[in-house]
Amino acid sequence: MKQASKKIIEFISSFEGFEAKPYIDIAGYAQYKRTSVVFENCYGHDNYDDGESCHEYSDVIHNGGLYEYNGNGITPASGGHATCYNVHVRRSGHYPWSTFNEGTGFSAQGTSLDDGIGTNLVTHNCISENNAIGYRGLSEGGSKAYGCISKGDGVAFTNIEQVNCLTL
Repeated sequence: MKQASKKIIEFISSFEGFEAKPYIDIAGYAQYKRTSVVFENCYGHDNYDDGESCHEYSDVIHNGGLYEYNGNGITPASGGHATCYNVHVRRSGHYPWSTFNEGTGFSAQGTSLDDGIGTNLVTHNCISENNAIGYRGLSEGGSKAYGCISKGDGVAFTNIEQVNCLTL
């Protein structure tokens, strides 16, 4: 199943702003082998949890977009795979509506639940600005940042392979 979202605004959600996840039936089985979603220049702000989060059996691509004032920014979790091009995430976490979130810009988290290659994140020419953590991969590896900028983040890059990245 493939979906495309173009220039959509998602705000003030009590959970994720955008989410990619296959339909799971009542017996706990995914109805599709994989879900693929392409987000084009989306804007997600003031969401309680993540600006965007993909989960098991899901692959997402972000082409542009701005995610701000969310609990966390772009967060593939539990087997999700996210690739981001020219995405800007700023000022995540630490707001009354995002209590208990870490305030990450780009972050892979959670062990894979889909027997896949793991949870991973690949960013190209992205900007993380004024987040608690700019870019974070899992200790098991597989996440990479190419030509990305961390500006004013508490921690710039952790557990993520960096290629031509810059911390300001």
